[in-house]
Amino acid sequence: MPRFPRISARLAILLFALAAPSLAGTFSTRPSTLPMPPHGPTGLAFCGPTTVTESSAFTVTAGNSTSCNQGGFHDDNSYWRAFNLSPDFGITTEFHVCQVTIGVEAASTVGGSQPITVNLYTSDQAFPTGFPGSLTLIGSTDTTVADQSLSLLTIPVSGTAPTGSQLVVEVFTPSGIADLNSFYVGSNANAETAPSYLSAPACGVTTPTATADLLPPPGFPNMHIVMIVDGTASGPAALAVNPPSFDATGNGVFELNELATVAPSWTNGGTTDIIETGTATGLSWIGGLVPITDSIADYGTVFAGTTQQCTNCYQIEIDGTRILGQHLDAHMQETINAVFARPDDTLAKTWTIHIGGSFGDVSTDVVADPYYPSIETIFHNGVTAGCQDGTLFCPTDIATRAQMAVFLLKASLGSGYTPPPCATIFTDVPCPATPGFPYSDWIEDLYGRNITAGCQAPGDPLAYCPDSNVLRQEMAVFLLKASLGSGYTPPACTSIFSDVPCPATPAFPYSDFIEDLHTRGITAGCQAPLDPLAFCPGANVLRQEMAVFLTRTFGLVLYGP
Repeated sequence: MPRFPRISARLAILLFALAAPSLAGTFSTRPSTLPMPPHGPTGLAFCGPTTVTESSAFTVTAGNSTSCNQGGFHDDNSYWRAFNLSPDFGITTEFHVCQVTIGVEAASTVGGSQPITVNLYTSDQAFPTGFPGSLTLIGSTDTTVADQSLSLLTIPVSGTAPTGSQLVVEVFTPSGIADLNSFYVGSNANAETAPSYLSAPACGVTTPTATADLLPPPGFPNMHIVMIVDGTASGPAALAVNPPSFDATGNGVFELNELATVAPSWTNGGTTDIIETGTATGLSWIGGLVPITDSIADYGTVFAGTTQQCTNCYQIEIDGTRILGQHLDAHMQETINAVFARPDDTLAKTWTIHIGGSFGDVSTDVVADPYYPSIETIFHNGVTAGCQDGTLFCPTDIATRAQMAVFLLKASLGSGYTPPPCATIFTDVPCPATPGFPYSDWIEDLYGRNITAGCQAPGDPLAYCPDSNVLRQEMAVFLLKASLGSGYTPPACTSIFSDVPCPATPAFPYSDFIEDLHTRGITAGCQAPLDPLAFCPGANVLRQEMAVFLTRTFGLVLYGP
């Protein structure tokens, strides 16, 4: 598990600045007068077809790294990198790590070798935010490093990062002062795609801090740690529920009492082509086990490194009635029968299949109600529980600013997220929250994340206007800041919409955000009858429109891994 107490990076650096003169440990580079130990192995091992790295070059530069040490013998040091698997590396399945390769600038000892530990974590926040509570340990290994220099060291370590997670790797070198051990991680000044981090409690840096931000200024901006992670991206990639052939609306949502095709996809993360067929069993829902109409699927040949959906896929039908407002899921086990698969491949999966028709005021006919799939998606993901008694969604009601706070945070942080208690920031938001007004904590959390500063009501700069309607122009800013961070700045507008002034003005600062929303495929405008290029910035956002905005902005899926 992580070793250090929770403390912000800014505070850690400040503590180091204040305490450094009295600390025995200080950051320093390896003195050039010391002889270099023998060169170690320089080749990369291989254990999987998928490699992730933020280094653009794997050479190790002499005299380029630092460590927290006393007289050249290191204190506890942790070297970190964080890998965003899906957006940065296109890994949309589980990632099975099998080894980590690091650069070694110099490892010197009296006894010829020294211990290090490699830890694998996932982070539920953008690393290093929330450290250490944000980290979950998924793998660890202890090993020894022989004396060597300007080399690459490969360390076998295993752990599985779940689909869509952020993988964090820590290389920990325990204090070598008593044993006269010296270790400097390998680095270079070549371009890197994300920061390198270092933490060292003896030097006052108790949270991972970018090497460029270490003290004294300007830190070590060219210390780009060499680190390569190898593994296998394998396992289920996606699930599609195709509309049944007799469903003229083709809504893509599985409902009770209809025959539907279930079409999973599997990824072959290996180096050998695999011939696959699948068998489905155990279709169950709240009403119990259900026979499967067609339980055999054919995937044909799934070529190495590719994802393939089945052909002649499964057919299911569940007869029954539902209680409106109740979230219903069916579950189906799939076992893959594969030729030429590897022994450690995961060849079984329990698929979750959402059952639609959840609200009495939302038609399942997407011609009549094109918002239906998005409404089911945010319900399935726990972003909404409906309205009134929960049996209705109130799709044409106008979304309020109070409701929007809950929508945004649940869509971006997950249905299980609980905001911190309110602290009476806004004059028109009761605190604490009450059963009649349960939004207070969510509203203030939105403020704490710099997503909103309130409504800037005349005469009351600390008002939020919770009961006011959400306008489309405001929604553009809220969505992009909630999904991309409060500091996000969109590109300049280019006059896409006829009713959106460009460039933006102090009186209308929304233009860049609106056009960026269009560029990202989140909106095509308001489809005004007389103006197909209109956005209708001053129009209210309906709850059904909010469902589409949230689904597209945050990539919510109804049927997935």
